[in-house]
Amino acid sequence: MREFAVFSALALAFGGCAAGDDNALSVAAPDNPDTDIFVAAVDFSTGAPSLAALRNATGRKGYDNQPSFLAGQAAFYYVADGENGKTDIRLYDIARGASQPVTATAQESEYSPKEAPMGGISFIQENTAGDVTRVHRRAPGSEEGAAVVDFAPLGYYAWLENGAALGVYYRSEPGSLYRVDVASGETALLHGNIGRTLQSNAKGGALWFSQSPDDEEGPSRIARYDAASGKLTPLSDLPAGATDFFVVLDGNGEAYGFLAGSGAEIFWRGARDEDWTAIADLGPKGAGAVSRIALSDDRKWIAAVAEIHN
Repeated sequence: MREFAVFSALALAFGGCAAGDDNALSVAAPDNPDTDIFVAAVDFSTGAPSLAALRNATGRKGYDNQPSFLAGQAAFYYVADGENGKTDIRLYDIARGASQPVTATAQESEYSPKEAPMGGISFIQENTAGDVTRVHRRAPGSEEGAAVVDFAPLGYYAWLENGAALGVYYRSEPGSLYRVDVASGETALLHGNIGRTLQSNAKGGALWFSQSPDDEEGPSRIARYDAASGKLTPLSDLPAGATDFFVVLDGNGEAYGFLAGSGAEIFWRGARDEDWTAIADLGPKGAGAVSRIALSDDRKWIAAVAEIHN
């Protein structure tokens, strides 16, 4: 009952509509791939994670993507196609096995939802023309969000320095990593040619991102940015074919290990390991390529996005 109460309260606080079933969502935005979000219980008792009771959580035709767990909850935000051809944010509760709307904007799409360090929810939102995308934040109890910084167009982001700054993916060609000061709007280029994964720890003292290969043949690489020193440290190649990853953090907010998808499989690499190990195969569940992965902060639940081939 406690999880359901938190689930409902959060949706109402962020201006959500009445609770609804995933299967009632209409399919729109035909340029988005057909993806579902799979969930499973996770066990780290032996060091490496093992997954149990893997199931398709969203299970519908259309775009379901970008899961991000709420702190202390078996629930996550994600993005789904809405009725009007735009993407909206929804909130999925694992215990109930159901989701409900958080945003339902008629003219703009939202992407990359996550909890903001100063409270509320943050997300990427496009303008009505669809050509400018900025980081927005909606405070608890508010029905409208506002741009956090004017810097645009952005694709992805992570909060840094307890919310004082952002690490953002600037939509250049190729994508570039910038640090943006929230108060002043001042920007600093940190790295060029990056992938779409940006993940910070709870206080935003460190940011992990993916460096794209210099050529199409090489693997992408995980790197770490230290907010205090500005130092960039290359860490590990991703598995062949992988472009996204998730950092599993220890109690000090440092990397305990990494999760990544390649083909229909989920791979694991401990922070001190030399190799990646396959820990799950979504192929028998009807899934294709695995992309984004998220883990709850208590390490008990995993959510993984995979393409569906019908």
